[in-house]
Amino acid sequence: MNVDVTNAHELLVDTNLYYATFDFPETCKYPSLTVRANSTLINPLSSQMIAGWIWGVQLRIAAQRQDCRVRLLKVIRYRAGTVFKNFIETLYEARREAIRNGDDVLDGILKLASNSSYGKLG
Repeated sequence: MNVDVTNAHELLVDTNLYYATFDFPETCKYPSLTVRANSTLINPLSSQMIAGWIWGVQLRIAAQRQDCRVRLLKVIRYRAGTVFKNFIETLYEARREAIRNGDDVLDGILKLASNSSYGKLG
């Protein structure tokens, strides 16, 4: 994939990860994309032919709001799913049971497990 797009925001998917280069207009005061250069993170007007992995949502916002020109080189597509839905529901039911039984230790463990899974496992 090697796509040079002017209207990148129409092509980009927020949850995909793109290997891309970019150029902001010279008038942009605060470029929103970050790249690593010599072990330092910087926000340049141009990636200067240094490609980097950038989330679709970041590229879309830069293209939409800052008129950033993006060149897409590679893409990793992510699809949302509910692979762990049963696991989360089982944790929730087990926690409710621990609360009913007055088992504070198990309640705390299950609460920690479910809270740390929030947004990650379904």
